[in-house]
Amino acid sequence: MTSRPRPFLVAILIGLVAEMLFLWGVATPHMLVFDEIHYVPAARALLALQSPMNTEHPMLAKEFIAAGIALFGDDSLGWRFFSTIAGSATVMGVFAILWLLFRRIRPAVLGAAFALLNFTIYVEARIAMLDGFLAAFMVLAVAAMLWAMDAPPGRVWPRWILAGALFGLAVSAKWLALPYLAFAGLAFLIVRWRDARAAKRSLAAIFSAKDQPHWGGCPPSPHSPRSGWSRRWPISRRSCRPSSIATIR
Repeated sequence: MTSRPRPFLVAILIGLVAEMLFLWGVATPHMLVFDEIHYVPAARALLALQSPMNTEHPMLAKEFIAAGIALFGDDSLGWRFFSTIAGSATVMGVFAILWLLFRRIRPAVLGAAFALLNFTIYVEARIAMLDGFLAAFMVLAVAAMLWAMDAPPGRVWPRWILAGALFGLAVSAKWLALPYLAFAGLAFLIVRWRDARAAKRSLAAIFSAKDQPHWGGCPPSPHSPRSGWSRRWPISRRSCRPSSIATIR
């Protein structure tokens, strides 16, 4: 009798191993290195409630750096602690993506191990920069999108919303996430298009929520007439009418 795989437990163990590796000696060097000279002062300005710095970048990743300083002090550990969390989340996200694609523990663990030993991920997990947070949220968003892909119709929307929130957090970390968000939307439409061709349905089926092998019950827009959204959340349309707004006032 074969044992049932436990991907969640394996992912947690991989995350703990990654976190121990990334935390080992993370406080060295005890000085600002590379682009930390930009983002750590920006985080200090946030804590001091001063005018924001580096306004060419969104705030979220710098807020994580500021949170580390608030928790551990204005030193090298405080600057870099949450970067180690982001690096571990990236490795766990790689495991989740491969598990969802293959439904096998071995390739998922191998992929996570390669990610753990990837030099770029290792460096970004040990430096107070924005890219590590962008990568973590982006990889987790792709994993959530795949998780929603084969979910039962009643569970697609919560997972789809989770993926959307994670994509939004990635953009909030760095604007560079925007093209990947566009690629994710394009991938959704391509999968739906292939499903429509395989079922010999018209291209209009791409925009339908019914009888979909992937993301069943989930249309490209929640306000699609066939999405069922208006039946599930009837106030969503009525609340936008001028008469409804006047009533609320």
